[in-house]
Amino acid sequence: MKRLLLRISVLGTVIALGLIAIAQAQRSSEPAASPGAARIAPRESGTPQGNPLRSAATRQSAEIPANTAGEIRAGASRQQPTLAPPAASFSLAEATNTGMAPPLTGPTAGGMVPSAPEFRTTAPPALPGQDAAMQPAMAGTTSQGSLSPAMMDFGPSSGVPESGSPEAGAAPALAGAESQPVMSMPRDNSFPAAGSAMPPADGAQVAAQPMLVASSPMDSGAIPQQLDSFDAQPMTRMQVPPTLGQSPIQPSLAGPAAATGTGQPGTKELEGAQSPQLVVEKIAPAEIQVGRPAIFEIHVRNVGTVAATNVEIRDEIPQGTRLQSTKPMASAGAQGELVWRIGTMKPGEDVAVEMELMPTDEGEIGSVATVHFETGASVRTRATRPQLAIEIEAADKVLKGDELSLKITISNPGTGIAENVVLEEHVPQSFRHSAGAELEYEVGNLAPKESRELTLVLEAVHPGLLENVITARGEPSLHTESRRPVEVIAPQLEVAVQGPKHRFLDCEAVYNLSVRNPGTAPAKQVELAVELPPGMKFVSGTNRAYYEEATRTVHWMLEEIPVQDGPPPVQLTLLPIEAGDHNIRLVSSDDSGAKAEVQQAVHVEGIVAMYFEVADLQDPIEVGGQTLYEIRVVNQGSKEATNVRLAAEMPAGLRAVAAEGPTQQARAAQANIILFQPLARLAAKADVTYRIRAEGVQPGDLRLRVQVTTDEIETPITKEESTRVYSPQ
Repeated sequence: MKRLLLRISVLGTVIALGLIAIAQAQRSSEPAASPGAARIAPRESGTPQGNPLRSAATRQSAEIPANTAGEIRAGASRQQPTLAPPAASFSLAEATNTGMAPPLTGPTAGGMVPSAPEFRTTAPPALPGQDAAMQPAMAGTTSQGSLSPAMMDFGPSSGVPESGSPEAGAAPALAGAESQPVMSMPRDNSFPAAGSAMPPADGAQVAAQPMLVASSPMDSGAIPQQLDSFDAQPMTRMQVPPTLGQSPIQPSLAGPAAATGTGQPGTKELEGAQSPQLVVEKIAPAEIQVGRPAIFEIHVRNVGTVAATNVEIRDEIPQGTRLQSTKPMASAGAQGELVWRIGTMKPGEDVAVEMELMPTDEGEIGSVATVHFETGASVRTRATRPQLAIEIEAADKVLKGDELSLKITISNPGTGIAENVVLEEHVPQSFRHSAGAELEYEVGNLAPKESRELTLVLEAVHPGLLENVITARGEPSLHTESRRPVEVIAPQLEVAVQGPKHRFLDCEAVYNLSVRNPGTAPAKQVELAVELPPGMKFVSGTNRAYYEEATRTVHWMLEEIPVQDGPPPVQLTLLPIEAGDHNIRLVSSDDSGAKAEVQQAVHVEGIVAMYFEVADLQDPIEVGGQTLYEIRVVNQGSKEATNVRLAAEMPAGLRAVAAEGPTQQARAAQANIILFQPLARLAAKADVTYRIRAEGVQPGDLRLRVQVTTDEIETPITKEESTRVYSPQ
């Protein structure tokens, strides 16, 4: 479909051009036409005879102040700055029907168009996306010969003579009716090679007239091929987008965040206030006549103090006229307007351009000229980069309880001023500061290479290895930090007690006391103290132990305990004096505040130690006589005896007469056994006495046997007492 539309558009263009050529040929053959009308060439600045174009001219001017980029418009009624119209597609049919000027070729490399135009014929390249078969072919024939098929290009040439030169009379004029150039379409619908003759179409003869030719902008910058020149009117060349019906592709711009700077400072002249000022004035005859050429002039002058760059003059071909020529040569704008690219205008420079028009309709004729220009301003500055650096000087180790002095140096090694610099300190947990844990110090501004020194004093309160971090921030967006490892060292004490945990009353116990330092610093002025319970009595201590009776404590003093070391154990001898559970508390401390303690539990109990004596008060006795036995039972132990039981066995030569004691006599199982009821309790160190009266019945060495038992002493304690019984003689 697109290819079909392209072919139809090109075919319509060829037909329209043919009709225009026929109309111009008929107009040129009219008798009223002056000979000078057959050739249209750029005019001199003077006014031709019989054509008062300048004398009755009406002047309109506009002035624009300094701007970075501007546009000046000049019209018949008023002129005011305006923005350039947006780019739009331009069709050949519009230019033909409305009388708008077809686009012209671009200016020369120098920015100015030569004063005299020249025609050249070039073979037209195929439009993008269009078949070669659909390209129109044009041929022009005269009485002198044939014209090779070509597309006419309005381009600059330094070899074309100006109007006032001797060769001006030799400029070719339009052919008359008797010899009309024709345009034909080849049968094979193809373009012949450049420079070759195109055969005319069968029976199709079209008078050759100035034509508008559509071409792609791809060839607008190329130098056209120079072919045979011929006598014809000036012709312009119109640029169209690469693809018909589509807008030109605009380059995409990255957003500001993605843009990368590429600019460089300008020259010294561009520094400071830049104030170019352009004055535009459009001059036209007060009255023009149909069929008689008229010249419209546009004058632009830079009345400012600096140069204006990229100056462009734009004007439209007035409706009701037909463009004959421009001086200097103009190019075509995006909407068919005429564009003179002037380039740079220095202060005081004046530029004038002309367009020669052929009025075709009656009425008010005019158009608005605009001037676009740019100006630049440059500035030089120096980009600097401030920086922040922190250096911390401090001891690697500090003893717990001492103060750590941090020497802080904040500096700016950069090239710019660091503003609003603030130091921040988060006090580590192992340290303490009177102002709190979050510290801040306002340094202010730091010039390049400037530095300041501060001192921060912290108190070490807990041992450990840590990092002290100091942060600096400033403007613009400056941030840095410095880390300083510091170890808080401290002694550590460990104590131990080795000795019996179970002891009897009145039995001495020996304990070994030890202390060591597993910390990171030596322990100095170490004190070792034992607190004695009430049930224990101090007996002695080694290494010059000192006993305070008022506080019941035993003390030792040590000058220093190295790290991971300790002195030999000291000995403490105690005597349990009370039964029960007791705690021996050992405490150690040094001058740094390190402290350690341990407790040793000791269970102390009493012992039942039974002792008794048996004595006969009368010894010897005769047969029939009596004696008294006293039995004294003593609990020599530290614990009361329970259920104290006493039994006495009488020998065969003695007979028990009576018995008494702390308890009543119990019935014995045997006649010679004297048994007392159990004594419930016998306190420690207490004693009781038993008495037994016996009568001798047989002579001999008789022995009384006594046994004592308690609940604590199940094995009987046995003793005997001997008594001599004799017979009277």
